[in-house]
Amino acid sequence: MSRATSRRFMHLDYTPTFTPPLLRKDFDLGLAAARALDVPMPVTALTAQLVQASVGTGRVDEDFAILLDLQATASGLQLEPEDVAVDDGLGECRRTA
Repeated sequence: MSRATSRRFMHLDYTPTFTPPLLRKDFDLGLAAARALDVPMPVTALTAQLVQASVGTGRVDEDFAILLDLQATASGLQLEPEDVAVDDGLGECRRTA
């Protein structure tokens, strides 16, 4: 997954593999379990709100990787797709194409 995801990120390919609504559902389940166990999860709660914000933009049929795009926009940055060698975190550095 790391190999495919890093290449897709570099190309800004938001073809859905896991959509924001599905990710929101998983965060909701995790946070409900944490509440039931009285476990604080402040970073998870904040991340869940960012996922909810992505759903609120209406981009629900794209991959959750749109979080990259939304954060860049919120930071005043314009992302550009690149075709460069990417370390996939598994010890290999490959071109993204």
